[in-house]
Amino acid sequence: MSKNTSADSSAVQTFATQPLAELGQGLVLAARATGKTLVEVATFVVDAHCLGVRKISLTEMPVTALLNKVLPALHAQQAVAPIAPETARGIVEGAAAYAKKLGFAAPGNFSAGL
Repeated sequence: MSKNTSADSSAVQTFATQPLAELGQGLVLAARATGKTLVEVATFVVDAHCLGVRKISLTEMPVTALLNKVLPALHAQQAVAPIAPETARGIVEGAAAYAKKLGFAAPGNFSAGL
């Protein structure tokens, strides 16, 4: 997420565990501005090898909290890097579709996070 805090709600910044494809498990985070100082954040815990989307978190927070606390904390636990929004969506939807074929349903709030 850039330091620009304009209220462009169409701009989405996305991040994912690296290398998620090799690890098979990790997280995808998407953030978009909802005001001059706030962002809406959706976090997806993904198991691409079997269970699909295991958990979804939706929250609104100050941009400064995302930049100075959330992203550094995630990066301290696992390598998290920016990815294209289309790639993030593909990871999440692909994992959910694969898990569905195996009989595992996505969390009830799955569509709300997309």
